[in-house]
Amino acid sequence: ILVNPVTAERKKLRDGDMVVVESRYGRTEGRLRVSELFHPDAVGVGGSYGLGTGQSNPLNRLGPNFNALLSIDDKTFDGVSGGQDTAPAVKLYRKEGA
Repeated sequence: ILVNPVTAERKKLRDGDMVVVESRYGRTEGRLRVSELFHPDAVGVGGSYGLGTGQSNPLNRLGPNFNALLSIDDKTFDGVSGGQDTAPAVKLYRKEGA
C-alpha cells in the first residue's frame, strides 16, 4: 500500500506499518510504503499482488488485492452504461494489533 509522506504524516502512519484500505465495496490490507511518487489524495495498491490462478506461482496470491476495493457484483454495476467504479473513495488506517 503506497501513500505520499504528507498523507502518512497526517494519518500518523510510518513506512512499514500494516494498514487496511477500505472502500464501500470491500477491503484489503498490506504493508505501507511511503513515497513522494504519489499524490497526497491518492492511495496506491500494486496491481500484481493478490492476483493468481491455479496455474500461477502461489507467491502471486500474497499481498493486497486492488480488485477487493472495486464494484464487481451485479448490484453495483451502473444500469445505464454497464460500467463499474474503478476509482472508489477509500479509508486508510493502521491495522489493529499490528
